[in-house]
Amino acid sequence: MKKGPSPMQSGQERTGHDCRCFATLAASLGVVALIYGCAADPEPVWTPYRSSSESSVSPGIRSGSSFVVARSPWTFETFKGEVIETTTYRILTTVKPGLLLDRLPAFVEGASASYTRSFGVLPAPREKLETYLMATRPQWARLTQSLMRERAPVYLRIQRGGYAADGRGVYFDIGIQDTLAIAAHEGWHQYTQTTFREHLPIWLEEGIAAYMEGYRWDSLENRAVFLGWSNVERYDALRAAREQGKLMPLEALLVSEPSTLLDRANGDPLVYYAQVWALVHWLREGDGGGHRRALEQLLSDASAGRMNITLRNKIGSGSTVARRVRNVSTFQAYFDDDLDSASRSYRSFVDRITRPGAKDLIVIGRSPMSSR
Repeated sequence: MKKGPSPMQSGQERTGHDCRCFATLAASLGVVALIYGCAADPEPVWTPYRSSSESSVSPGIRSGSSFVVARSPWTFETFKGEVIETTTYRILTTVKPGLLLDRLPAFVEGASASYTRSFGVLPAPREKLETYLMATRPQWARLTQSLMRERAPVYLRIQRGGYAADGRGVYFDIGIQDTLAIAAHEGWHQYTQTTFREHLPIWLEEGIAAYMEGYRWDSLENRAVFLGWSNVERYDALRAAREQGKLMPLEALLVSEPSTLLDRANGDPLVYYAQVWALVHWLREGDGGGHRRALEQLLSDASAGRMNITLRNKIGSGSTVARRVRNVSTFQAYFDDDLDSASRSYRSFVDRITRPGAKDLIVIGRSPMSSR
């Protein structure tokens, strides 16, 4: 992806942009993200947000400032700010110095480590991830108008949080915990937009983004600890859906798009995101961990540009033509072509992780598949 000028240097939009775009909209139980698809690969999808990642991926015990490799002044309109550069990120911010900016460099570097280590070994970003963190929503709105131009109206519907589009993260301060969680979720989208050669199926892209949300801040060691199960919001939504009989069978989940769920009387994007979050955990731990290696292979293939070739070889030439067909054919090619059997296994997994008492393990970031 070519790097374009900052909005303060020019009003021109960067060229060579990735057409996968993501935004975050407020929802009653969390923040909902809208995936805005460009003409090359339209993916109009709504996605609810909150935070998660697993088996404790985190940088070592260092102060947040030790992750900073450079600082320089930056001004947006009349608002003075700074550019904070880490090894992986270039953060342009108008937020005043304080706890959020103290923690942010270490947090995003920890998130980046989680992206590249949680599912096997994936490539590091080829360039620094450009991220804007504005102090207020009005600043963020004007920046969005400058960056997104004719696409800005869809993003300006966001009332709280931010979005990722064209490999850039664009957020505003909504409090330290939720701002960092948004950075983790949308940072996964930034990572795949700039690093992967092929689009992941929507259920996996969003499932992993939800998986990356969860973190706990270890104040003693001054670092974020990323734990895939540490996501009470997703877990509560999953358990409620199970108790209310609202869970979708696997095949329906694979072909669903959150934007279409909003148009249905019984559609609930929050349930969708809880289920794709659980689906990623099932692929890691379900059936005795039997799908984990295939999951890692799928991500490796998508990052290297081999996924669609694999689909065509295993499923046929029609497997990559339509997005909804690709969503299902990817699952069948890599995991199980018997969707009924896989759906029963997935449902059994959900039943087990939402059993009475399992939430205690979620709260501490441990897998409910394990014993206490």
